[in-house]
Amino acid sequence: MHRTLKQETAAPPAANRRAQQRAFDRFRREYNQERPHEALAMETPAAVYAPSRRPYPARVPEPEYGSALLVRRVGKRGVFSWKHQHVFLSETLIGEAIGLQPVDERYYTVYFTTVPIARFDSRRLVAGPAPQATDFTGAEAGEGEVSPSPAPHPHQATAEKVSGMCPV
Repeated sequence: MHRTLKQETAAPPAANRRAQQRAFDRFRREYNQERPHEALAMETPAAVYAPSRRPYPARVPEPEYGSALLVRRVGKRGVFSWKHQHVFLSETLIGEAIGLQPVDERYYTVYFTTVPIARFDSRRLVAGPAPQATDFTGAEAGEGEVSPSPAPHPHQATAEKVSGMCPV
């Protein structure tokens, strides 16, 4: 699909952005409404499209972290505050809430929703890669064993809620 898109719309590219957008719009209309697809039993995507029955929220809910985690918001330039100091984490998370779960008096595991994303050293004020979990495959996991992640799974019944977000 991408090769066809490039051949039909960008080889050569249009003279300006408006002309390029018209080429993309023309391609999308033909690709979805006129051109039959072998993978769809020679139907067009428009003919077989059905909207999802699941509603898509207008706004994704804010993550919720349990009382065992310290909550910080990632600010401008990708930093969060720790005892009046700025610690760089990631520009990707600007504006997002993160949870810090104490490992000991020095180290914290940094979570975004239920996912451990970093390890924070509170003495050096440095966030580094999250420690890799030990290999925990289905063959090694017995019935009733718990995940190696210290964060509660969002579908487990616990008093501590880590995130109100559900996986899609």
